[in-house]
Amino acid sequence: MERSPEGFFVYTGGYFQHVNPMACRLLGASRMGEVSGTRVLDRVHPDFHGMVAENLRLILDEGLDVPDQEMVLVRTDGSTFRAEVRAVGITHWGQPSIPVCFRDVSDRDRSAPAAAGEA
Repeated sequence: MERSPEGFFVYTGGYFQHVNPMACRLLGASRMGEVSGTRVLDRVHPDFHGMVAENLRLILDEGLDVPDQEMVLVRTDGSTFRAEVRAVGITHWGQPSIPVCFRDVSDRDRSAPAAAGEA
């Protein structure tokens, strides 16, 4: 995961754990310590807190998978970007956890069809 072109971290108890270099870069951190151990919701735009809370409930409480979703994330300097986020539930060091991959999709054309063949 250290060389992944996508940001990666493990969500455990509301906090960033095992943050890779790309996640730091995407979130505007110059070193892992600026992100690792901090609250994940601090990096999610408030408009998406409800969606994240529901996803956490589905993954952690009901053991369900959620589809990839777009949301707005907040960099350490307060600027924002659109991200595509993928997450699943696991048990990590005996705790319910969620490995999360994300990438910047700010340059994606919102008017383009979501999948081939859609009108």
